Amino acid sequence: MATVSMNFKTDAESKKQFDEVAQELGLSSSALLNIFVKRVAKEKAIPFRVAVVSEKDDDQVEIPRAVMEEIAAYYVNKKTDGE
Repeated sequence: MATVSMNFKTDAESKKQFDEVAQELGLSSSALLNIFVKRVAKEKAIPFRVAVVSEKDDDQVEIPRAVMEEIAAYYVNKKTDGE
């Protein structure tokens, strides 16, 4: 299957944290993003809860790390299941 590029912008701190989580999981940032893209395409849904968080509560929510761990766990489980 041919590959294509997807480009998007994010802030430097989020990218840094994302790259660190990917590395901790033993994945490249690209692999981790591909996990997300494939899961959304397959399930036709966002694979985690999306909620409006006020700025006041924003520092108390650790969604990015939890999301990355969930996506990585899904990928690892599917890979070992033969998908």
